[in-house]
Formats: sequence, structure tokens, C-alpha cells
Amino acid sequence: MTPRIRFALLIPLLAFLGLAGCASTNLQPVTSSDYQPVAEEHRIHRVCEQEQQQLADSEMVYHNQKLSDYLNRVALRVLPDEAQSRIAIEILVINNPYSNAFAYPNAKVYVHTGILARMENEAQLATLLGHEMAHVTHRHLLRERRHLRNKAAGLASFKATLGSVPLVGELSSALGELGTMASVSGYSRDLETEADNIGFEWMVAAGYDPYESPKLFTHLMAEMEAEAQAEPFFFGSHPKLADRQSNYQSLLAAGAYPRGGTVKREIYAKAVAPAIYETARLDLKAGRYAKAEKGLKRYMQIYPRSGRAHYLLGEVYRQRNDGNDIHNALKYLSRATKLNRKHAEVYRSIGIVYMNQQDKQAARRAFRSYLKWAPQAMDREFILDYIRQLEQE
Repeated sequence: MTPRIRFALLIPLLAFLGLAGCASTNLQPVTSSDYQPVAEEHRIHRVCEQEQQQLADSEMVYHNQKLSDYLNRVALRVLPDEAQSRIAIEILVINNPYSNAFAYPNAKVYVHTGILARMENEAQLATLLGHEMAHVTHRHLLRERRHLRNKAAGLASFKATLGSVPLVGELSSALGELGTMASVSGYSRDLETEADNIGFEWMVAAGYDPYESPKLFTHLMAEMEAEAQAEPFFFGSHPKLADRQSNYQSLLAAGAYPRGGTVKREIYAKAVAPAIYETARLDLKAGRYAKAEKGLKRYMQIYPRSGRAHYLLGEVYRQRNDGNDIHNALKYLSRATKLNRKHAEVYRSIGIVYMNQQDKQAARRAFRSYLKWAPQAMDREFILDYIRQLEQE
């Protein structure tokens, strides 16, 4: 991002922050009997609606009704009744392979397919949703905004956040100032800790196993370390994940909670299976082969006869082409043809593998099968040219 573009992004943010004057950051949560909305919250909510429309227009919101219904059921199980009477919570999904979730103050919570794909059970999901919904009920964005307005150092911190916007990939053009603030940088340590504490109380009260809470962050950190790759969002920051893990461990130690709460591993896996598949597809597209491989193997544990998953896993091995990958590519691609013999792209991939191995007869056979099942394919002339070359050699 050039300095000129960065400054252009800062102009509306500076106006939004309103750097003159001071305001109290001691605000009552929406569940309090003393709660009173303030005028600036109405302005913030209008900005939220604009940014959410921008996200919707970007076509990055993932639409799967069964998945959405499941996520919203879990959210309502976690969110106390008194909070539900004050806010209309809604969980939406963003089709993005990075591990992240963030909440807007108008009660819209966005969860990436990437973090859904990497959590292990419903108790961990309840931990995540409780944390994000607590940001809403306790008015954290307004409190953070006032903190930034009151503290000169806050502006410099937010400039650094905006400077990292290019790292968010495709979302960089879809997220506005509020979304960037919530999804990339998160809130102050005190507010994040408050969200941990409140969300944890809620998930325990809802009957979930509290001992699954720190495992969410342990799992995310282990995956980051295994890949030796930091992700650009809040839940991809090792220090912030370490803070979350430590805080939940402290909460467990202080409470002496009994074991045996709800976990729902299998129900969770089946419910989020579409997100697991989409994340693996996007990881493959981005060349994140190890993540794609892991995701597809997990998906195939849920749906072992999925032809499309066998095809994508074969593509992971074919494109990576390291060590024994080509053997594995043919194994999974061949299995994909048996599960769905009309899946044209599988034959094209098989043909490319055999062509590279100089197995002309097998390559021609595969390419002809591809054109049989996709006679109007856009690359038809290229494939016909391959076949002619193989016949002449």
C-alpha cells in the first residue's frame, strides 16, 4: 500500500475517531438496567451497516443455510436471555482460509471458514462465539474508540494497524475501518480479557466443557508453528493467542470446574464440513499445500466417498509434486473417477500426470475421457493439441 493510499484510508478514520475532546470509557453493558445508548453509537451502527453492505457486495460472505442455522443455534445457546432481549445476534460466515472471527457492534459476528475448519468441536466454537458476542454486549468498539480518541498514542497504534491492511489479502478491499480494527488488531488487552471472562462464563452456563476453551488457542498456535507462518488477523497473532490461552487456563484454575460438559465433536464436524472443504479449496488455490492436505483428509473422514474431495486431494499432490506426491496424486485421482466417473476435471489432471511421465497411451486415454464428459470445455483446443502431440511423438 502506497503512503498516498494509506493516508486516504486514514482521512475517514480520523473524522470517525473525532480526535478532539475526551469521553468516558466506563460504559454500562447492554444487559445492565442502567444501559442507555449514546448518540455516537447510532452513528457507529450506520457505519457498520455500510461496511456490512460492502462485505455483502464483495461476494465473500459464504451462504450455506444449514451451516448458518447451526452457528446461530450455538450462539443463542451461549448468549444469555437478558442479552438476547437487547440485541439481535447474527452469525455470518466469510469464505476465507485464514483463522479469524470478529464482531461488529450492531451484533453481526463474522466467522471465517478457516477458523471453523480448524476448531475441533462445538465447545471450542462456543468459546469463540462467546468471546465475540461479549465484545458486542459490553460495547467494546465504542470503548476502544473513546480510548483512542482520549490517548494520543492510540492513533499511532491504529496507523500501524492500517499499515498492515495489504496483508489481509482479498478482504483488504472489502473491510472498512471498523472491520479492520476488529479483525486485524483486536482490542486492548483489558477489553480482550474482559471478553474472555464474560464469554467463558456464558459457555460454562450453557453446559459446555470449560476445559475445551484453552484448547482452541493451543490448537491454533500449534498449527501456526507447524506451518512457520503467521497469519494477518487477530487470531493469527501468536502473542495474542498466547494471552488468550493463558487467560482461559487461569479461569479454569480459579474455578475448579467439574469435567463432563458438552463437547459435540462429531456433530460439529458434520455441521462445519462445508467450511472445511471450502477452506481446503482456498488453501490449495493459495499454494498452502500442507493445510489443504490436512483439511481434505479431515473432510474425507466425515464423507469418505466424496469424489470432489478425492479429486482436490489428488490435485494437492499433483501440484506440490514432492517426494511420493505423484504416486499419491494418481491414487486419489483414480479413486475420484470411480466415485464419480463424469467428473471431467479429474481426467484432465490424470492426463497431465501421465503426459509428464511420458506415458502417452494413458495420457491420451485420460484426455479423451475429459473431452467426453466436458465437450464444450473452454480449454478444448488445448487438450486436442495435447492429444495430437501425443499421437505424433
